[in-house]
Amino acid sequence: MLSTFPHVYPDELLISVYARFFLRLRATPEMTARLLFGCSTILLKGDLPHRLSHLAAILPPWYRPTVREMIEQHTLLPFYKLCRPYYEYEKHIMGMRTHPYDRGTISQLRTVSTLRYCALCCQEDRDQVGEYYWHRSHQIPGVQVCPIHQVFLECSEIPLLKIRATDLMSASAATSLQPAAPRRINLDDQDHRRILRIASELVASIAPVSSEHSRDRCSIYQLVKESLYLTKHCAHKPPITITEIPKAFIGQEWTRNLVSLNQ
Repeated sequence: MLSTFPHVYPDELLISVYARFFLRLRATPEMTARLLFGCSTILLKGDLPHRLSHLAAILPPWYRPTVREMIEQHTLLPFYKLCRPYYEYEKHIMGMRTHPYDRGTISQLRTVSTLRYCALCCQEDRDQVGEYYWHRSHQIPGVQVCPIHQVFLECSEIPLLKIRATDLMSASAATSLQPAAPRRINLDDQDHRRILRIASELVASIAPVSSEHSRDRCSIYQLVKESLYLTKHCAHKPPITITEIPKAFIGQEWTRNLVSLNQ
């Protein structure tokens, strides 16, 4: 029974919890991977990790959140659920326990290639819990700014969709992040305000069930599509003041990986 598995932080991505466990255990990467997944050669998807049935079998019965709660609160399945028929949700929850998620109908919602972070969230996390960790809300397609702090998200060098089980220690935010200076949005700019509004709506879409935040598949696609358009539009805007973001989106890897939903 695995009694040393870390407590899960608010809005933490499940893959981040895994990485913190690797640091805590201080065993060889191969040994830790076999302990968590029953295999040391698998590739993990940072947004939708699988083989959760193995984790469920080794966690103590009193551990919270449960594996189902981990899927619903600490992976991106609730967001992708909005883009698939509802009846498939339970099937995919069961599927994540054993094999990788079928990404077929979410292929239009291209994720970024690396994990992202908010520089001010990093500061708060260090102050409140003593370490950095990866936030789920920062990895949602179309979310380009942190709705809480109103700063642009930054790209790390950690791949989101291809993380080797034995490389999880190096994927830890605590060891890999050196947060950049925060780049605040310009609230006097209507495009920046719209980018913030889109980010807030997309993050709200995976909040606990609420009629206020419920959205259909088409509206989610539309928000992500509009986010892409605004990203391209803002990339050619000159900075307004020295405190604004110079060339705000140019060179950001995540803007190259978002694709038009019309393609």
